[in-house]
Amino acid sequence: CRGGAPLYVIPGFYGLDERDSLKTFSRGGSDITGAIVARAVKTELYENWSDVSGIYLADPRIASQAPVVAHLTYHELALLAQLGASVFHRDAVEPVVEPAIPIRVKNTNDVEAAGTLITGEREIACQPLVGISGLPSVHRLLTTKGATLILDQLKIDYYGELEGEGVYLTSPLSIEARGALSGAGLSFSSEKALVGVVGEGWQADSPLATKIRAELNGQNIPFTLISNSGAHLALIETEPSYYTTLIEVLVEVLRDPA
Repeated sequence: CRGGAPLYVIPGFYGLDERDSLKTFSRGGSDITGAIVARAVKTELYENWSDVSGIYLADPRIASQAPVVAHLTYHELALLAQLGASVFHRDAVEPVVEPAIPIRVKNTNDVEAAGTLITGEREIACQPLVGISGLPSVHRLLTTKGATLILDQLKIDYYGELEGEGVYLTSPLSIEARGALSGAGLSFSSEKALVGVVGEGWQADSPLATKIRAELNGQNIPFTLISNSGAHLALIETEPSYYTTLIEVLVEVLRDPA
């Protein structure tokens, strides 16, 4: 006890499924445990401690100059996680959204670092875009009619809404999978890379968006920009060989957006 109040140590990384069977979570699952406990005890803040100093603008293993982002929203974090960002488990956001419990991602090896704060809202004027994340190998689905059943049968993961545009197959496609997709009348592109730029301040016609296009053109990076201002996300499709360069250029633009 500390000051008479009990301290609890709760094991993480597993829970019960819909059949009450014990199930381990996927990698980073202790984030989910922490979020559930935070909601259960009605805490004022959920601190998530890891070996990094917060959530970076982009994966620092790809772009070493990427800074830590000071503040982002639950929605922005979810979008980044869907595109492969792995610092914080994407399923750990949902338990704290409704009670509006802030999350603070901190570094156990640098306790003085401010980390990243995650809340329902933030001030977007000074930093309209807060994250870059991507998938280095995807195939764009060119026909989507009847796709749901065959993708589920083949256990092929995908990113995007099958009713809309910009649906990407994220699972490796074996020869058998390619044949099954073609046999079902589903066509897909050659291998591509997909990078998402996330931020509640994204606007397709903004000066910042214009600067991004200009910088990519100036670096002779082939790209297709799929913009969705309402979703606070821009998807950029490129060739796999340009994946790293594209992220590095985006980081430089967002570090100095003026």
